Amino acid sequence: MTVLRIVELSEEISRQSKIISDFLNSKGLEAPSFDVNAPDAYPIAPTDGAPFFARFALIDATEELHRLALGPKECLRYMAWGSMSELCLRAIYHWDIAKAVPLSGQISYEELASSVNLDIVNLRRIIRHAILSNVFKEPTKGFVAHSRISQLLAEDEALQAWVGMWMEDLWPAVLHTVDALDKWPESQEPEHNGFSIANGTEARFFSIISSSEDRVKRYGKGIAAHAGSADNAVGHLGAGYPWARLGKAQVIDVGGGRGQAAMAVAKANPDLHCTVQELPMLITPELVSTIPEDLKGRISFEVHDFLTPQTKQADLYLFRWIMHNWSDKYVILILKQLIPALKPGARILINEGLLPDPRDVGHYQEQLARKMDLVMLITANARSRDLDDWKMLFTAAHQYYRFLGAWKPEGSIMWIVEAEWTPS
Repeated sequence: MTVLRIVELSEEISRQSKIISDFLNSKGLEAPSFDVNAPDAYPIAPTDGAPFFARFALIDATEELHRLALGPKECLRYMAWGSMSELCLRAIYHWDIAKAVPLSGQISYEELASSVNLDIVNLRRIIRHAILSNVFKEPTKGFVAHSRISQLLAEDEALQAWVGMWMEDLWPAVLHTVDALDKWPESQEPEHNGFSIANGTEARFFSIISSSEDRVKRYGKGIAAHAGSADNAVGHLGAGYPWARLGKAQVIDVGGGRGQAAMAVAKANPDLHCTVQELPMLITPELVSTIPEDLKGRISFEVHDFLTPQTKQADLYLFRWIMHNWSDKYVILILKQLIPALKPGARILINEGLLPDPRDVGHYQEQLARKMDLVMLITANARSRDLDDWKMLFTAAHQYYRFLGAWKPEGSIMWIVEAEWTPS
């Protein structure tokens, strides 16, 4: 059966590769490669249909074939010592090795070791392991040159910050997460996590990050790189919900940050007035000055902590990228704190990723969702949720919350979850 499956996967890889190749050729587009200055991503959008989904199918098939080729025993060994790749990536970031390699040409290990102030033996072992993941090249023995991946680490500041956030800030927290679960086995408190233990404190994640200027900059750029991807774009929220159905309405973007979501929604819906609620240290004159001229009078900022009772009445309360930062205990509290201001028919909109049921989506897509779930465990003792979880949470918050449903706009990785306040 395994031999048959290997053949099936090989044929699947050939089929999906051809779909992608034919599409790129028909459009005169290049595929990504590891050569310097090559495209760094596939120029295929969700609206392109079959080629877009073929890429996910190709990833799934190649990963499964790789695991089968290894066999169960070797798979387990690879999982156990897979952290050697993270070790090398952290070293490359920590010593800024990518920027010390010339963007064209090559550099000797001796020169590079002197430039980054690292022992040549350790530098060489780190780079040669990284090369096996296509990070750097060694075109001539003893000399290092860039690959497309290492070039990105040298030139793409946002991606470099994302890697740095993971390697410097979050990787130590990964190593302490089991310790946190041992220490606080049933806790739902946000400071009881591997990140707190790794930093020798029981402070919360953002408090720890904000104590270092370097960490704040790295986190800000890294999150912007992630949030700025096409499948996270706020436009999906604007297009994926029937805002016009609200008519002339008041929307509150709770914990809305710099107001990007509120501004996008208001711009597309001239009957909406949007208030962005945030903590006092975030609402600065500079932030208020970013309101576009054509939205002044329909966008406002207001101080509010969503862990305290809501005081402003609205037709819809939006929580975008908020709830996954909190454990169930606090999500229920957040929903309860809305109640004093809720009028009959008020809508609650949650906009964030949902966990799929096992095997409901492809392996790669499910893996991304479950990685994000574990990120929330590591950093905030929080979690991502599936559809049943949201039904349970609204019910637990109050019997008058009526769960209306959830859907994922085309091209987005984020879902829209909707409930209504329906007192009887």
